[in-house]
Amino acid sequence: MQEKQERRPEQEEAEKSRALGFFLIFFGLVVLIAIFFTPTAAGKITNFIAGVLLAGSGSLIAYLGQRKIKRSRLQ
Repeated sequence: MQEKQERRPEQEEAEKSRALGFFLIFFGLVVLIAIFFTPTAAGKITNFIAGVLLAGSGSLIAYLGQRKIKRSRLQ
């Protein structure tokens, strides 16, 4: 019989962080695309700032999750 490899709680948390980061990156890109469909200058600026913050925080979360995954594989 083939034994299942047990997953550590840290690795599961890291994978969830990575998935959340990719979702935030995707959502930030959608908000950045919405800039082209916004009629006012204030709306464009708001969408730009929100998109950059979402994509930036998503990138950081995905990076930290990926780093934790690599660390847990080495141990």
